[in-house]
Amino acid sequence: VWQGIYFSCIAALVMLFCAYQLCEYLASVALWSWLGDLCPEASRGTFLGSREAWLSGGRLLGMLASGLFT
Repeated sequence: VWQGIYFSCIAALVMLFCAYQLCEYLASVALWSWLGDLCPEASRGTFLGSREAWLSGGRLLGMLASGLFT
């Protein structure tokens, strides 16, 4: 009986992860379009580059912090 519950939990987790990824990618299309409309063309590259640098730094800190707990 535990095998059926285990399989159902794994299947639900995979389905939820796929739904999350789909929603994230659909939202990112709208976000990039919106950011392109908000930023003036002359400073768009600088703004988006610095935004991505901050996001990458946050991801790096998150990965390092998660490494401390595993």
